[in-house]
Amino acid sequence: MKTKITPHILESIIDIVKESVFSKKNKQKSPALNFSVLYGI
Repeated sequence: MKTKITPHILESIIDIVKESVFSKKNKQKSPALNFSVLYGI
């Protein structure tokens, strides 16, 4: 069974990685806030 990564999923992963890197640089943002932005909670 081959797993095919669609561009949409790939973009989502990249966005999450970028957000993680940004969070490390910007300590003012709380992890909970970042998760809310990422997942639209």
